[in-house]
Amino acid sequence: MKGLKLAIDASNISSGGGLTHLVELLRAADPNRHHFESIVMWASQSTLDSIPNRSWLLKRTAPVLEKNYLYRAIWQWLKFGKLAEAENCLVLFIPGGSFLTNFHPVVVMNQNLLPFDWTEIKRYGFSLTSVKWLMLRFSQTYSFKHADGVIFLTKHAKNSVLGIIGQLHSETAVISHGLNKRFFNRPRKQKELSEYNNENSLKLIYVSSIAPYKHHNNVFKAIWLLRKKGVPVVLDLYGSPSISDSNYILDKQLKLYDPTHDFIRYNGLTNYDEIHTKYLQADIAIFASSCETFGQILIEGIAAGLPTACSNMSAMPEILGINGVYFDPLNPESIKNSILKLISSVDLREQVAHEGYKRAKKYSWIKCADETFDLLNSIAYKTQRK
Repeated sequence: MKGLKLAIDASNISSGGGLTHLVELLRAADPNRHHFESIVMWASQSTLDSIPNRSWLLKRTAPVLEKNYLYRAIWQWLKFGKLAEAENCLVLFIPGGSFLTNFHPVVVMNQNLLPFDWTEIKRYGFSLTSVKWLMLRFSQTYSFKHADGVIFLTKHAKNSVLGIIGQLHSETAVISHGLNKRFFNRPRKQKELSEYNNENSLKLIYVSSIAPYKHHNNVFKAIWLLRKKGVPVVLDLYGSPSISDSNYILDKQLKLYDPTHDFIRYNGLTNYDEIHTKYLQADIAIFASSCETFGQILIEGIAAGLPTACSNMSAMPEILGINGVYFDPLNPESIKNSILKLISSVDLREQVAHEGYKRAKKYSWIKCADETFDLLNSIAYKTQRK
């Protein structure tokens, strides 16, 4: 089929993993190879500015897209379908996962498992954030059931969501995210633990938003326990608060375990275009999340050649395989023991670093783009045949 036009509604994507996916997907894409002559994308101006200009990409915005979710939802419900039809678009892609428009066919993406995990929602207590997750659960359940296609990032995410909302009549696909080549760095030669001391500490890195399901408090306690045993480790933490009181909670935890910031160093948010340089300064990566659709940060660390201590929950075993040492993120002793197991064995660190590095190479944005546009083309073609 020649001359297809694709619409992308990115009205609810402004930062984080959703924006990273959109930027990298369109950077790697070759729509013409999949019989799309052009893509028309609607988003806020800041999101559009983040997307590289391409000859086949038409950028559209509106003042309402700079407003809050309610205004944008009403715009999508009342106006978006007509705008997409006026542009002669034949299929709509909504990577944010929720839609109200009556435009069809539409393909959505599941990028967040939190709305479908009651245990994780309860970590936020009785709060507006909990209400937000419950509202997203409702809106995304509706969207997945009424979409013509749904993309999941892992088998775990697909099984988890379908276990909650039931089977879908739409076409589904598991399409993993990719990884920018700048993250790849061959594993370095590992050193014996005896070569480290308090002046030349073994450096651990944890890149993560500050959120309850990331379990920073348990990681901090694990590091404190290691230091108490005389193990010369320091932790560098990079990430931004996900809720309004995250900084207060983080400060409270830091004062409890390392009030003088000697061995737990919070460095704030580092730009996505620069974060790969931080992995190069570390010896071991930690990832302690209990709820992930994919775990982009996890594959960044193994691509950087870092031996990894990782949560054994959610999608992480599917992503990492046997190429790391697992722990229970709810248990500081388990985290401590996993880190200690890694740092006590040069052979183990070298093995998981090299195997993890090879595993990271399977994640490609070109592969992600090809599989995504194949699905969009297939659904557009089937709809046209009806």
